[in-house]
Amino acid sequence: MIRDYIPEMRAYGVRKGTCLPDSSRWQHCHEFVEIVYVSSGKGVHYVDDKPFEVGRGSLLFIDSDVPHSFYAEETMTYFNFYISPSMVDKRLAGVISIWEILAFIFPEGEIAKEKKQPFLQLDNSFLPEIQLCAENIHREILSRRIGWELAVDGYMRLIYAGILRTVLRTSAKRRKIISSDILDYVEKNFAGRITLADLADRFYYSPVYLGQLFKSSFGVSFKKYVKDKRLEAAERLLIETDMTVEAVTAAVGFSDKKFFYQSFEDKYNCTPLQYRQKHLDTQ
Repeated sequence: MIRDYIPEMRAYGVRKGTCLPDSSRWQHCHEFVEIVYVSSGKGVHYVDDKPFEVGRGSLLFIDSDVPHSFYAEETMTYFNFYISPSMVDKRLAGVISIWEILAFIFPEGEIAKEKKQPFLQLDNSFLPEIQLCAENIHREILSRRIGWELAVDGYMRLIYAGILRTVLRTSAKRRKIISSDILDYVEKNFAGRITLADLADRFYYSPVYLGQLFKSSFGVSFKKYVKDKRLEAAERLLIETDMTVEAVTAAVGFSDKKFFYQSFEDKYNCTPLQYRQKHLDTQ
């Protein structure tokens, strides 16, 4: 029951635990979002039957109703942060919601039916800060002193900020490699059925984050990038072959002839046949 983990009418719950070597916890799931922070030790955490090797500084993001369990290879201490469903869409300081932060890790949609990358290894520079926040949250919830809820909320915001910074910093370091891999795959497959969700699944990214990465790296959305690739291929086929416009439309991946004509005219300021004729006239 949710009230066994999060006090009634409260936003958060937290538990500090220790798991001894060669011990494990049975597979279970919750009706709330859980963040697991490993403060020391080493082991394996299973999220929806997928194993993640964890140690000091590891964070696991577990959505509601997702089965998970863990096994300790050496004495492991950890904190479990429980987030009430009512907090997930609430905006923090009117700027960003918990959902928007977790969306960098979970796929788009609800926080997720299918997790793609629920694991994050924190930057060493952030470990002392999150450790202090975790200890303080645990102490505040146990003591229930006046103002404890405000204190917990403040510490949780610091943790969210640290998670967001770590995700963005880590991804920025990998951007060139990721962009090259993604571009190569798109280059080979743009004429087929290709979606942002499929691409994110293949490269183990959140579609939300991958879409933002595309925008920041190339200045256009993923959808427009693919459309431009198809139009450029159509331009080449119109010039280099005698294929009909209908054949060209299908060959480059457009399923709607009307949409192809409209997109081509928007880009080249003429119809496909006019473009072909202009090229023939200049030869």
